[in-house]
Amino acid sequence: GIISMEPGQSTTVIELLNAMLVASSNESAVALAERGAGTEEQFVARMNERAAQLGLTTAKFYSPNGLPVYTLSAQPAKLQNQMSAYELFRFSSYVLKKYPEITEITSQAYASMPSLEYITANSNPLIFNLPGISGLKTGSTNRAGHCLSASMPVTVNGETHDIILVLLGSENGADRG
Repeated sequence: GIISMEPGQSTTVIELLNAMLVASSNESAVALAERGAGTEEQFVARMNERAAQLGLTTAKFYSPNGLPVYTLSAQPAKLQNQMSAYELFRFSSYVLKKYPEITEITSQAYASMPSLEYITANSNPLIFNLPGISGLKTGSTNRAGHCLSASMPVTVNGETHDIILVLLGSENGADRG
C-alpha cells in the first residue's frame, strides 16, 4: 500500500476517506469496508446489493478497493470489479446528487492524515490543470487500464449542472491525464 498502516492503529473515517478518494489508497478502502461491514466480503456483498438497487446491471464487485481478487480453486481465476462507462456515468451522477459534499474531498489538490503523519497529492492530474474540476475517482488495473471519473460544475443561463467525464482503458496515467 501507499500508506503504512499497522493492525491496531487508529485514525478517523474522514482521514481514510481523504486517503481513499484523493490518493487512491487501497488500504484505506479496505479499512473503511471492514469498519462499515465487519469484513471485506460482507462489504462487497453490500456493494453488489446497492448496485442492483440502483439498476446498475453491468456492475459486479469483488473487492472494496477495485483491485483484482485471485481465487484458490483448482482453476485459479483473477476476478475484477466491472461496470460499463454508461453506468459509471449514472453512478457518478447519483453520487453527486445524493452526496454533493464528496467534492469537498475529491477536489483537494492535497490531503493529509495527521494521525498517521501522511500527506499526499491527488492522483487525478486534472485537479492541478483544470480549475473547477471536482475529481471524483481515478483507478487502474492491468485489465481495465487507467480510468477516471471526474465532474465540473458549469453554469448556463443561471442554472448549474455537473458535467461528468468517464474515461476507461487509457494506456497509462499520463494519457489518462
